[in-house]
Amino acid sequence: MKQIVIKKPLFKPGLIGLGLIILSILIAMSAPLGSRIGWWSYSSAVNIMQWSTYAGILFSLLCLSGLVFARPKGKYRGYIYSLLGLAIIIPTAVFLQSWKDAKQNFPPIQDISTNIENPPEYWNAPNS
Repeated sequence: MKQIVIKKPLFKPGLIGLGLIILSILIAMSAPLGSRIGWWSYSSAVNIMQWSTYAGILFSLLCLSGLVFARPKGKYRGYIYSLLGLAIIIPTAVFLQSWKDAKQNFPPIQDISTNIENPPEYWNAPNS
């Protein structure tokens, strides 16, 4: 006798979240390349990276819903897609946040002087 296997339906928001997270990371990676090639300015590249990170974090909510609704032994499948999406976006967001923290906590590279006899006086400048 043939055994009939019924597949559980795929939880699509988790899969869509994974795809959108990958897209936002690709956009974040293309931002400095576009600036280097001359498609847009450096400040535009920084804005593109910033907003693509925000979008990736927003898309991670879709993956979080996949963790809840598509859990193992649940009525949907697609748990692994949701887990993979979160595993991709969390380190990326932490890495980009470390750049933002470095910008706020350290002086710009232009503050470094090679004049060792009469170096400029450092002063506390507001963060840009």
